[in-house]
Amino acid sequence: MKQLLSLFGLLSILATVAPAAAASPGLAYDSVTKLAIGGDAASTQPGTFETDFQTASQPVQQPKGGGLFGGLNATIAQGMAMGNMMKNGLAERHYIAGSRQRVDNVAAQTATILDCQARTLATLNLKNKTYTLVSLDAPQKPTAGASRGSAPQTLPTDDGTRIAITVTNQALGQRQIGPDLADGYKSNMTMTVTKADGTSSTTQIIKTDYVIKLSDYTLSCGSIPSSVPGPGAAATSQYAMAQSAMLRKDKRFTVSTSGPAIPASRFPLFTLTTMGGSGAAAGGGPSGGPSGFASIMERGHERAITSDDPIFTIPSDFTKTN
Repeated sequence: MKQLLSLFGLLSILATVAPAAAASPGLAYDSVTKLAIGGDAASTQPGTFETDFQTASQPVQQPKGGGLFGGLNATIAQGMAMGNMMKNGLAERHYIAGSRQRVDNVAAQTATILDCQARTLATLNLKNKTYTLVSLDAPQKPTAGASRGSAPQTLPTDDGTRIAITVTNQALGQRQIGPDLADGYKSNMTMTVTKADGTSSTTQIIKTDYVIKLSDYTLSCGSIPSSVPGPGAAATSQYAMAQSAMLRKDKRFTVSTSGPAIPASRFPLFTLTTMGGSGAAAGGGPSGGPSGFASIMERGHERAITSDDPIFTIPSDFTKTN
C-alpha cells in the first residue's frame, strides 16, 4: 500500500513539472495589395512597401444603415473598397501559426480569425469592439456584396473542355528590397481553353515574384478569403486554379514548361500579376505583359510568431453580436 501511494505521489509530481505542449511556430507580416489597369502597374516597383503601407492604412469612411438600405450600402461599400484600392491599395496585417490564422483590414478596422482546430471563424469590428462567431461546419449563407472569386472555386466536372497551358520561366537575379535580398523570377503563362464544340479563348498571365528564403505558411483546412474586390480576386483565383490543376495532374489540362524551376513555398516580398484576354495587345502591359488587368502585392515587416500568441484570441472587452 505504501509503495502504491509512493507511485501515485511520483506520478503527481511528474504531472506537475511536465512541460505543456509546445506552441507551434508561425509567421506574421504586413501587406499592401493594389489594382491597376494596363501600363499603370509599371510605376510600382519593389522597394516601396513602407510608404505604400502607410498610405493604404488610412481609415476609410464606411456607409451606415441597414434594413431596406442594407443591400445598397453593401454595394456602396464594395465600390468604395474598389476605389480606395485603385487609389491607395489595401493594407492588411497577417498572422498564421499552427491551426490559426488572423487577417486585419487596417483601413476598415476589421479582423477575421480562422481556427481550424476549433472549427470557428470570428469576424471582429476593432472600432466598435464587437464580433461574430460562426462554425465552419454550419451551412454558410452568401454574404451581401461579396466579390466573386474571393473564395476558392471548385473545378467543374469534365464536360469535354480542354485547357492547354504553356509556361516560360525566367530568373531575374537578386534585388535588395528593404532589409532583405530577394531572388526574382518571372513566369509567362498562356492558357487556352477549348470547349467541346471547338470554340476557344486564350488568357495570358504574367507573374513576377521576388522571394526570400523564408517559408510561406499555410493552413491545412483552407484560408481566409481574399479582401481584394472584383477582378483582383478573380485573377488570383484563376492563377491558383491553374497551379492546383498542374500539381494534381488533372487530365483536362496539358502543360508544357521551359526555363528554370521556380522555388516552391518561398515568401514573396513583391508579386506583380498581369492578366489579359485573347484581344490583348502583346507587350502592351507592364514589363512586356498583356494590356489588361494587373494586381500588385507588397509584403514586409515579416517576423516570427507562435500559435499561443494573444493576437489569435478575441479580447475580453469585445461584445458578441448575431
